[in-house]
Amino acid sequence: MGALRIFDQTVPVKDYYCSAFDEDFYQPMREPKLWLYINITDRCNGACRFCVNHSNGNAGTGVACVDPVKLSSVLSDLRPHLSGVSLTGGEPTLAGDTFAEVLRIVREMVPLNIMLNLAANGTGIETLQRQGLYDAFSTIHISRHAVSDEENRRIMGFDAPTAEDLKDLLAHAEDPGVFVLNCVLQKCGVETPDDIRAYLEMAAEIGIQNVSFIGMFLANDYCKEHYVSPAALAKEVFARSDFRLWNHQKDHGFCSCLTGDYHAANRWIRFYFRCPGFAKAPYVRQLLYTADNRLLQGFGGLPFHLPPAKNEI
Repeated sequence: MGALRIFDQTVPVKDYYCSAFDEDFYQPMREPKLWLYINITDRCNGACRFCVNHSNGNAGTGVACVDPVKLSSVLSDLRPHLSGVSLTGGEPTLAGDTFAEVLRIVREMVPLNIMLNLAANGTGIETLQRQGLYDAFSTIHISRHAVSDEENRRIMGFDAPTAEDLKDLLAHAEDPGVFVLNCVLQKCGVETPDDIRAYLEMAAEIGIQNVSFIGMFLANDYCKEHYVSPAALAKEVFARSDFRLWNHQKDHGFCSCLTGDYHAANRWIRFYFRCPGFAKAPYVRQLLYTADNRLLQGFGGLPFHLPPAKNEI
């Protein structure tokens, strides 16, 4: 296990690459890095009952929004330690001018070889497209948790974009390959191999090239009652002949990812399962900059003791 000195704290970090398939070969990393999630705002127009913000009572009402000056000060120290950055929320596109300012700061301060992702619910994607902002991202992850528009809107708790809305968006995108659909697995949503097949057929029809199936954080009673194990579902899926397994990576018992593809009616589509393990990793997995300007050692992790922003000294 490696370590990084971040501000006044030394944090344990992963210093090896995941092992492929069932082998126990973990190649060491030359220079350990961390992924930074920037929660631009707690505000969200959705009400997903499995959401961490919802479990904290923030869905739809949160007003916290990052201070770009404070974020810029933190980024100046963090950037040597980063492998990627994700802008998220809440719904980040609802942050208005702050979203554009945070994006500008990240693009200026973070090296060009660092991946920059956006996680959103689809609400403001067309606005970003008109402003030419989505070209800045390596991938744009759009949440959609059911096959039908009606079921997806029920789960997300708002008038989420329809499949036709997304299809039109991708038809006018310069590079449709940057878009990924994120599906949180859950009972009464996507929970069986047949559901996976139907979801991939829907995504392929839209024009999506990649889908992510994710297990829920056990953040509240809803999550516990509706939890679907991504590892168990992936095992069922890849036992079928119409799904092809590309790779199975694992990090001891902490987590694993399975990647494969499926031949839909009109073309092949890639997908993967993110599977949390039963053991808690003994290292910091990522960093989280919150909407109230704290830096945490991962989701639910301990806060760093941040120095004053450089213009506040």
